[in-house]
Amino acid sequence: DQVTVTQFFDSGDNPSHVSNPIQAVRFADGTVWSPAQIVALALAGTAGSDSIRGTSGADVLEGGAGNDKLEGAVGHDTLYGGEGNDTLYGEAGDDVLDGGAGNDHLYGAAGNDTYLFGHGDGQDTIGSDRDTSSTKHNVLQFKAGVTVDEVSVRRSGGSLVFTLAGGTDQVTVTQFFDSGDNPSHVSNPIQAVRFADGTVWSPAQIVALALAGTAGSDSIRGTSGADVLEGGAGNDKLEGAAGHDTLYGGEGNDTLYGEDGNDVLDGGVGNDRLYGSGGNDTLYGGAGNDFLEGGKGSDTYSFHRGDGQDTISDYDTTSGNTDRLVFADGIAADQLWFSRNGNHLQVGVIGSDDKVTINNWYSGAAYRVEQFHAGDGSILLQNQVDALVSAMAAFSPPAAGETSLPGSYRETLDAVIAANWQ
Repeated sequence: DQVTVTQFFDSGDNPSHVSNPIQAVRFADGTVWSPAQIVALALAGTAGSDSIRGTSGADVLEGGAGNDKLEGAVGHDTLYGGEGNDTLYGEAGDDVLDGGAGNDHLYGAAGNDTYLFGHGDGQDTIGSDRDTSSTKHNVLQFKAGVTVDEVSVRRSGGSLVFTLAGGTDQVTVTQFFDSGDNPSHVSNPIQAVRFADGTVWSPAQIVALALAGTAGSDSIRGTSGADVLEGGAGNDKLEGAAGHDTLYGGEGNDTLYGEDGNDVLDGGVGNDRLYGSGGNDTLYGGAGNDFLEGGKGSDTYSFHRGDGQDTISDYDTTSGNTDRLVFADGIAADQLWFSRNGNHLQVGVIGSDDKVTINNWYSGAAYRVEQFHAGDGSILLQNQVDALVSAMAAFSPPAAGETSLPGSYRETLDAVIAANWQ
């Protein structure tokens, strides 16, 4: 048995409109339901899977158990999904969306909306709100019991993922990095993260957290701005994207891509691979046997004592670019040993195993760095390298532990070094 009242929610979903056929419900025991009470009952879910739409007023929609669909409609509404995998649409107005337990999808739409998330809420997704207002301010609000130090942040493609420690609870914010990897774009579903203790994260702070690595093997991509990416421990993959970025690999065998912009790439400890790509980049492998490729632009390769055995692949046909191999303080011009190995040029630090190999040096000018800078300020040009290679080919490299050329070597080499290093 049922009775249907037509047009109850007509005229903007407002039961107070003049065309509503009833203005009250009365029972034999004298109980009376007003229109407001009727609406509240209609907006409360069941143990099953419900589809509930609000009115033009400020509604409270509760899905209860089951996989529910809740639509706030017009007004400043509060939507509780309850248990189950629910889908919540705030629509117009400043709405509060709480998926509850289960893997829920939350869509705020127009207005300044608040998304609630806490322990036991499952794996929720905050979708595009289709609100392109430049003044909107949507907030991801963590519930009581969630502290700042237990929330980790990472980027996953164009999305942002917040994970709570100690379980599988997480909330994914889609399209956070859309529109040129810029979190300030108008389609971003959230503009802040807030905690119960009053702590607030701005978009810039959120990005910084997302670009910081963990003790594991991370894959981190920057934005269109000037980012600082830190891999930490583990074998990490860092991508700077657009902007003048700084990438720190940290410990582990890392792979760093500067991409567009004038980037600084520091591999840290481990056998790393660094790719500058476009722009005037600075590449420093750090300790370990590293591979460095500057790409286009005027790039700088940095090398220190104890950095191991690095390989440079420098192919750039652009006229006017000047690539440099810069040796740190403590490595003077007369402590560098030049030799040919097949088609490659090798520059070693005498008395140690440290050396830099420049691949395909003898294949043509496009494979060469234009300048060498010693730690004492001396500069050697690429067209002066052969003189040193030829002179040093007559000797064996100095023995391990020797930090200066033997006297017998100096009789021949001092004049060649002085004539070419300026």
